[in-house]
Amino acid sequence: AGWAMFRKGVLLVGAGRHSEACTPLQNALRVSPETSACWTTLGRAYEGTGRLEPSIKAYERALELLPEGQQGVMRADIELRKALCAARMGMVTQAVQELESLHARYPTWGVGACALGDAQYVRALESTGE
Repeated sequence: AGWAMFRKGVLLVGAGRHSEACTPLQNALRVSPETSACWTTLGRAYEGTGRLEPSIKAYERALELLPEGQQGVMRADIELRKALCAARMGMVTQAVQELESLHARYPTWGVGACALGDAQYVRALESTGE
């Protein structure tokens, strides 16, 4: 039952139906609360509905549960999403710090480097009052 609910949530997020995805993902987590992938997908669903604080919490839980063997790209993607949510919430300095840490670990990852550049630009604009 948990797997079916998770799969439904994944499909709904993939279709851009983020609001509809939240309930099956929450139900899947009631059955299997230690599933990093489900927490990540719930974070994406929340993010897609603009619920950024719960999204960050879901991403944090996903990172806590991420198996040791999946510390590479999957971890980087979750950390990137978390940092971008923080930036969207106006926590630009925190986002820059998280993105700098991410870039230090994955210096050749173009997506992370672009996000870091964007966040640094926003921080620079904020410091000049523009």
